[in-house]
Amino acid sequence: MKFLKGLTPSLLGLLLFLSLSIFGLGFTINGTILNPEFIRTEVEELGISALVQEFVNQPTGETQNGAGGLPKELDTAVTDTVTQREPLLREQITAAIDLTYDYLLGRRASPDLAVILRSTILQKDFLIDIIDNLDVTFLAREILSEQLSSVQIPVQFQGYVDASYDNVVSDVKPIIKPQIEAAADSVLDYLVGISDGFSIIIDVGQLTTSLRTALHDAVFASPPPEFALMTPELRESLFNQIFQDIAGEIQPTFEIDAESLFDTTDRVGIAGELAQAEKGLVQARQYIENFQFVYKLIVVLILLLMAGIILIHRQVRSVTRNLGVIFLSYGVFGYAVVLVGRYFANTQLPLALAGMPPSFQVWVLQLPGRLLLPMVVFSLTLLVGGVVLLVVSFVYRRRLDRASLPAI
Repeated sequence: MKFLKGLTPSLLGLLLFLSLSIFGLGFTINGTILNPEFIRTEVEELGISALVQEFVNQPTGETQNGAGGLPKELDTAVTDTVTQREPLLREQITAAIDLTYDYLLGRRASPDLAVILRSTILQKDFLIDIIDNLDVTFLAREILSEQLSSVQIPVQFQGYVDASYDNVVSDVKPIIKPQIEAAADSVLDYLVGISDGFSIIIDVGQLTTSLRTALHDAVFASPPPEFALMTPELRESLFNQIFQDIAGEIQPTFEIDAESLFDTTDRVGIAGELAQAEKGLVQARQYIENFQFVYKLIVVLILLLMAGIILIHRQVRSVTRNLGVIFLSYGVFGYAVVLVGRYFANTQLPLALAGMPPSFQVWVLQLPGRLLLPMVVFSLTLLVGGVVLLVVSFVYRRRLDRASLPAI
């Protein structure tokens, strides 16, 4: 019986140490990865505009396109928009994080990332700001080239048409932007997979007017030989006749659809990534539910083990000494784990992050310290608590010894 009585506290102490180890890990996860407030803080620490700028400027081996295979003008517009909207963008990212965690923590029925993105980050105003910052010269040139590709232009006028491109494009650009902005919602819905396509009909009637003015100025400033000998009236009449033939073949509208503006594989890739992320969230929610259940069981187990130790010893001195040793041991062990984790993070992470944007590297290198902070707090709390309990056990013993001395 004495052997079992002596073995039981040791066994309970070992189980308590292991339970505290599991609880410490769970406490750290609950305080960081599963804590929306922690994620919000990390978003604040991350320089979004600097990260986007560095990502866009990374070499991709292509000379005409930007980082994502999109026109360089679009990359620049996105970067400028993110820089201008960074405070608001942080709020929208935070809102998206909150909605995602509402699902993960069981407060939302469906992940529906497309809806979350459209209601937070990818709102109409964001795309309109991108368009406002976008130099649509490349798009205006494409529209002009497309409209004139099927037009039979007299050989003697081709040089004048080519020379008029810049003036015509400058006149058409202010008309293009508002019409694209009006279709912002349909474009964003298409990108996230809510809709299967979109169509933007751009009225390019101004193109005909601008082209006529530019051609007229160019032709009459330096007329071709056949115009030189004509009277002004005859020259004007001939020009009008030739331009009417050209204008008759120019379409009054230009359609931009999903296939012409985006690579379908890119769109499928975005929708596929969102679908894959939703599957991951469904699995993660199940794991979190299981984790939270085990976490609560561990808390109950720790309380039962402590109660068992107290009931076995039934003496303040023995209880405080036993629990003090366990708490102190775990405190030292937990803090040692933190130090080892920091060491490996500081030595291995820089190698793993080679080639990543500098601002992202700085953020990741500082992340382990913040991730391990709850473990530090928990370990030091138990370490101090263990020291206090041991001190109490010795102080209490001395008081008992003094109380047992015969009175003089």
